[in-house]
Amino acid sequence: MRQIDGKTLNEWISIETRKRTVSFWGKDYDIEPVICSEVQGDGLQLVYVQSMDQRPNYWLLRIDSKINVEDDDFDVETLLEPLEEEFGREPENYCHDENEFIKAKKDKKHPGHDYARDYDSYKECEKAFDFPCVWWYGGFMVPL
Repeated sequence: MRQIDGKTLNEWISIETRKRTVSFWGKDYDIEPVICSEVQGDGLQLVYVQSMDQRPNYWLLRIDSKINVEDDDFDVETLLEPLEEEFGREPENYCHDENEFIKAKKDKKHPGHDYARDYDSYKECEKAFDFPCVWWYGGFMVPL
């Protein structure tokens, strides 16, 4: 079994996914990273994935030990797709504030906002698409 800093992969996952408070840009955040249940290939490589929009939260994936996520030809979609399938993804044309949400709920002509009509309030909608739901406008992947 692969070791990371003297710990088994399962021990490392346990440490990484624990609920804790972290400091990010001078502010404290409570985070609880999640691991994707889909294991790719032999699953012996643990990868940390973080989107720019959801820092300091992050996901972990177990992928094949032969995959090099730092390779120039690496396709980020191979990691994002299983995350999006398991945790969901931000809808296209997401409403980023309450006024935009209220307007979108009334807008019958704009099919991109159909999802807004599924929620009674902006707070409920916001919670539905909160982490671990994937918002990806860039970010990074680091093998551990």
